[in-house]
Amino acid sequence: MRATLGRVYHFYADVFHEWPSLFLVNLTVLLAEVAYFMVFATLPLYLTGQLGASAKAVGLVFSAFAIMETLGKTPAGVLSDHWGRLRVVLIGLCLCTLAPLLMSIATKWEHFVFIRVLDGLGLAAVWPSMIALINTRVPNTSRATALSTFNFAYIAGIGIGSFAGLELGERLGGGDNRQVFFVSAAVFVVTILSVGALSLAERGRRRAERISADKPPLLWDGIKEVVRSRRVLLHMLWIFTLLQLAITMLAPVLTLYARDVLGLGQHEMVKFMFVPVAAMVVLAVPLGRIADRIGRDRAAQFGIAGGGLALLCLPLFPGILAKQIIGVIWGCSYLIAAPAWLALASDLAPAGMQGATMGAMNTAQGVGFCAGPVVGALLYDIWPDGPFVAAASVLMIAALATFGLVRAPAAGPGGDSTAAMPVDPRAGR
Repeated sequence: MRATLGRVYHFYADVFHEWPSLFLVNLTVLLAEVAYFMVFATLPLYLTGQLGASAKAVGLVFSAFAIMETLGKTPAGVLSDHWGRLRVVLIGLCLCTLAPLLMSIATKWEHFVFIRVLDGLGLAAVWPSMIALINTRVPNTSRATALSTFNFAYIAGIGIGSFAGLELGERLGGGDNRQVFFVSAAVFVVTILSVGALSLAERGRRRAERISADKPPLLWDGIKEVVRSRRVLLHMLWIFTLLQLAITMLAPVLTLYARDVLGLGQHEMVKFMFVPVAAMVVLAVPLGRIADRIGRDRAAQFGIAGGGLALLCLPLFPGILAKQIIGVIWGCSYLIAAPAWLALASDLAPAGMQGATMGAMNTAQGVGFCAGPVVGALLYDIWPDGPFVAAASVLMIAALATFGLVRAPAAGPGGDSTAAMPVDPRAGR
């Protein structure tokens, strides 16, 4: 038993040896996701229950967030190439802290449209910068593994934040959920402190926040350079749009589906979600490492296809246990595909432009996010299982496109993925 525990410990600990600050990066990701998903899980219930909003209105509120996040991600990524990753992250987190405080005093659902614009701008500054920071700090051979730890923290934050938001809304406000907004703001403040600690830890690095000895191109030139540098990047951008469209069809309706179709209260929702989320947290790093072993393009292809098949099965099995199992399968597919996709995009990034590339990829993701919540809400009003069937169909289309169009870069001049890591040209060789 002791030897087994030791092997498990080293399996997870080894990914932090090359860059110890990865722990603080993931702590920041965890806290930010906890704060965000406390609101995310309870906001549809608050809008429909306390403010009398319809499912369509909930979709509009979520889309307002998505539009601003989409517009902000590429500029934020490019700015992080110039100003420094953590400076941009701090600005974004300050905006994120303000948003739930404004939600607590809003009296009409229409107010949330404008508040979510602020919220979206804040998070747009956080994720491209954090992903680019990881990509420029670890060797190419471990990049997907490092991103899998990001997924570990990200998914754990989703679970903890969702569970905490639903439980606190039930216990503190009797289902009102307004108190959740204050707790979310407090967690965002702690997240800012975590970024401060990360800044101190990185100060000793000679190249901290330096992406390249060459000055990266300005905003518009940077965007053009990213999209024209590799044809496969263009394919990845529109396919990523489809992936996010599919995923976010479910965003505004998951808790509504649990309440209206499965008949669950907020406390029961926590128990229902626990098994899939716990499984994803445990398996995040092992499944994420698959991409570093079998190839990032293959891992993305099979992960997307698996996710589509899982969602297609979900309406066919009415039992709660069956839906939990399908949720675990879908989650595992995501854990295989997501780090592989981002690591592959990093491999293809032009020198000195990790932030711009991650920003462009996140912008494509955000385009899907703009339409997804509205489409999902409209389908839910017609047929509660409709968002799941539609999302599965879109994922299968994306899987076919990935099999046909997305390939990892070839080794050698002009195709060596280590060229995407100008911080240390020796890394990964």
